[in-house]
Order: sequence, then structure tokens, then C-alpha cells
Amino acid sequence: MGEAKQRAQREAAQRARFDAVDFARVAAAVRAHLAAASTTLPLDALAHARLARYLLQRAGLESEVVIGFAAWRVGPGDGDVIAHGGAGDPAADAGRADADVPPHHAWLETGGHVFDVTTYQLARTAAEAGPQRETPISVTWCPDFVLTPRASLASFARVQQPVVGLMYYERDAYLQSVLGTRAGEPDSAQVACLERIYRELVMESGSDGQSAVT
Repeated sequence: MGEAKQRAQREAAQRARFDAVDFARVAAAVRAHLAAASTTLPLDALAHARLARYLLQRAGLESEVVIGFAAWRVGPGDGDVIAHGGAGDPAADAGRADADVPPHHAWLETGGHVFDVTTYQLARTAAEAGPQRETPISVTWCPDFVLTPRASLASFARVQQPVVGLMYYERDAYLQSVLGTRAGEPDSAQVACLERIYRELVMESGSDGQSAVT
């Protein structure tokens, strides 16, 4: 069999596995597990990505934990943007200049898509930032998770425009090298809890369902 044909078969198999995954259930299981785990872990994007990656592997789908910058247009107002660093963000630039870790985010990439199971926290993030801002962030867009083709992402500058739902994700090589080693496998206790929650969600729905796109 030729190399091109083998590659096409591998890509077809990967697409089939991607289509078979219920991304909504994966995201729900991660949320439930971290909510029960502690009061601090739910805020950890890397913990979310690590656990989601485990569940995707369990379903036969490979994914990569990516660390970098992200921003979301959550409302129609001028300041209704939540950002974790990004091109042109003074906070990110200042952190890098001081050799510190700048504001950052973590998510998964698989099959040419960004899969982020942390976006359910956008309203909470906006509320916590409120006292530090002259004008509170209005959140009208707060999906439980994001699954979107990388080609559909906006630039950091574009997210500043008042089009609700625009998203920016950008890998950063420096952050990937510094923090990527923390994206290891969950421990046995986390795995046991996560799998129990995932099984319960399957039993409640009665089937594995189809993938969800936000």
C-alpha cells in the first residue's frame, strides 16, 4: 500500500473517531469533577485540558494540550472582552520582559479544532474582574465549552470589535516550553473520579451521542 493511501486511511480513521466523540459529555464530566475536587482547581485551565485529554484518549482520539494566549468577545459593549494575554496585550508583554510567566490559557487541539472546556467560567471571570473596572463586563455569551475549527478563529485585534462570540487562541512557544511539562497525565484518584462521573453521564443519556459544536 502506498504512503499516500496509508496517510489517507489514518486521516479518515481520525475523522471517524472525532465524529464519534461526545464533546459535550467530556466537557460536562470535567466540569463536574473539578467542581467537586476543590475550590481552586476549577480555575485552572491546565487541569481542565489535562482531564479532557484523558477522556478523549479513552475514546481513542488523540489531542494536544496547547498553552498560549486567548480572548473572547462576551458582550456587545466596548469593554466586553475577557483576555488571558495576547498579541498587543501590555500585561503579557510586561510579564515576558520580567522573565515571569505572563497571563496565559490552556486548551486542547484535535482534528484541526480548538476544544476548550473552561468557557463556562467566563461569567464568573467577568464578575470577579468587576471591582477592578470602571465599567463592568457584560456577559451575553458564555458557552459551556468551545469546539471550533482553528480556521474560524479571530485575531486578538478582531476580538476587540463588537461581534459577540469571536474567539482568539494563539499558541506561545515560550509558554509551551515552560509550562508544557505540567500537562502530564492525571493521577489514579482523579482518573477514578472522572471515569465514574463520565459513566454516570452516559447512563443518564442512554447513549454516547454525537459531538457538540459551539
